Amino acid sequence: GREVGAVIKVDLLCQCHSTPAYSHLLSLGGGVVIDGLDCSPECRSSGGCSNDLWNQDKLGFVKGRENDFDYAIVDVGKDGGTGEEAVAWLIRETGAEELGRYFQRFGEEFVVLARGREAMMLRSEDSKPTQTREE
Repeated sequence: GREVGAVIKVDLLCQCHSTPAYSHLLSLGGGVVIDGLDCSPECRSSGGCSNDLWNQDKLGFVKGRENDFDYAIVDVGKDGGTGEEAVAWLIRETGAEELGRYFQRFGEEFVVLARGREAMMLRSEDSKPTQTREE
């Protein structure tokens, strides 16, 4: 299980206003740190929004940042494209593992990644033998 007081870091590499489960993650309280893309009025006025940089070059974006997440939710878009390249790079360079994929209402595809102790905990849960009932 998880250590008492441990903090989970979640990177939301999703376009602004399409961040799945954001309110749910925030409801978990102080045990979750969320790093999302910025599209605030402040960055809009200065012209340096991380959301815009993500949309321009997803692969370049992940290569140019610290990827110290426990979990990442990555928007690969409707047709994959550079989002798939970014996911492949994150898996190769950070040791992340793909947990699954899901689609949002308008066809956007998201990939959920885990790395480090989070991926190890999930692997250990998956490898536990299932109990069968004898009749």
